[in-house]
Amino acid sequence: IGDAGAGGGDSAGGGDGGMGEVPWRALASSRPVWAMTAAHCSSNFFMYFGLSWLPTYFSYQFGLSTADASTAALYPFAAGGGGSPRRGG
Repeated sequence: IGDAGAGGGDSAGGGDGGMGEVPWRALASSRPVWAMTAAHCSSNFFMYFGLSWLPTYFSYQFGLSTADASTAALYPFAAGGGGSPRRGG
């Protein structure tokens, strides 16, 4: 980490080494920010459900053993992992 003031390499502009004021009002009213927040919350909900409740559901609902229920719960994640490179994500 070195001297922030030396060399004038501040790519953010201003040259004072600080980040400046955060435009909180503009961020809070931005539709793309709200869309990213909704996508993040939805993704977290699915990850929590998939990792913690899906194997239990398969075990209780279909009478699978713990190992079989865990394997069955892996398929949606494997499909997502395999499909992601194909769609460019």
